[in-house]
Amino acid sequence: MAFVIDAMDILHEGKIDCFCIAAGDGDCTMPARRIREVKLTVPGYGERKTPEVPVASCREFRYSGQQQGVEP
Repeated sequence: MAFVIDAMDILHEGKIDCFCIAAGDGDCTMPARRIREVKLTVPGYGERKTPEVPVASCREFRYSGQQQGVEP
């Protein structure tokens, strides 16, 4: 519950353009969808066992242990 309240507070402050979610369960699904509704980027990060619904709610999803180049 606290996660959702904090996320919506941050969202409505209007000071960010990206909201990264690191989770391995469906608790992030509704906040991610809501944040995407206001056209903010929502990347996700979690384990391979993360269910498809929260993965699909993010713009892109990276799995822990996945080797990908990241620019500074």
